[in-house]
Amino acid sequence: LALCKSGDIPRGSYLLVESFDRLSREHPLDAMELLKVLLRDYGIVLVVMRPEMKMTADSLSELPGIMAFIEAMRA
Repeated sequence: LALCKSGDIPRGSYLLVESFDRLSREHPLDAMELLKVLLRDYGIVLVVMRPEMKMTADSLSELPGIMAFIEAMRA
């Protein structure tokens, strides 16, 4: 997050994770806040390998965002 904030990681960069629970094991609402910050504030593109999904700021309110919330609850 610090590297995103400083601009060392540019907008449009991809973050690949094996599973959403590898991104955060916090409370689901906290995990979604982290996701919002990464996608909206820093313009990161998140790619989750299992289940396969690609998330951008625009997809937070669509099926990938809903799937991310479900995965956060599972984690």
